[in-house]
Amino acid sequence: MKLHLKNRYCLFFLALFTLLKIQESSGQHDYLKVFTDHQIDNSLIHYRIQTDSLFNSLQNINIIALEEDAYPHYDMTIIYSDSLLIKTSDFGIRSNASVAINGSYFNMKNGGSTAYLELKGELIDTSLHKNSRIINGALIFDKKGKLHIEHLRDDWEYAVSENEVAVLGSGPVLILDGIPELLDSIAFVTTRHPRTCLCQTAGAILFISIDGRSSSASGMNLYEVQVLLNKLGCLDAINLDGGGSTTMWIRTEGEGIILNKPSDPTGERPVANAIILRKVKRAFHH
Repeated sequence: MKLHLKNRYCLFFLALFTLLKIQESSGQHDYLKVFTDHQIDNSLIHYRIQTDSLFNSLQNINIIALEEDAYPHYDMTIIYSDSLLIKTSDFGIRSNASVAINGSYFNMKNGGSTAYLELKGELIDTSLHKNSRIINGALIFDKKGKLHIEHLRDDWEYAVSENEVAVLGSGPVLILDGIPELLDSIAFVTTRHPRTCLCQTAGAILFISIDGRSSSASGMNLYEVQVLLNKLGCLDAINLDGGGSTTMWIRTEGEGIILNKPSDPTGERPVANAIILRKVKRAFHH
């Protein structure tokens, strides 16, 4: 086991403990590395986890943790293109973000989202797959900058509500109020793929990418993802677009770097929307 400890954050120990406990259940302790490769600032840390025995498989997991005390210093929102497809890294660069992950489902041929998307009161796209067994949840950013994960409501409810700054449909919802959701036994759920997820713990928001479809990473089915997120303390969690779209980017010197290994043979896949985390300066009044 090789550890690179660069900070004081408890998530490092929680992730390590989580993986050890999962591996214990299968009697495996073959190979495990937990790195804290990038400290973006004092409250925003990147963790990389590599193992060959989690769920009896090769896994490469990237986690970015935004601690609760840093929420006021960041804006988290959705950035999109309604026609052209754009790489997640380019979304991050163009928006001067600190972090960008790929967002929800989209039309790979014509561009645009295939799930509900609303931003600053403007309806961008409606739900094209109503009553979907996959797109059954929503990410909501309220006017106070807080993230909410919930079951997807009817489009008109979001359209008439003035409480949200941004809404993005996605799914399936994986965990709500600390309870794993019942998932349908369909191939999308039961087959291992690269995955992108967003979740809230009691003290942080976690951006998570799970690599797959390669000789170095098996990916996960959504039951396995639920187990991992539950052990990481996620109280609310949602699945985003995955597969070849799974991308996690952070700003470093220059134009930043992609932390994971996108699975398409051509590299990073252009997408229609992304979730970004952007540092802001706010004036606080006492």
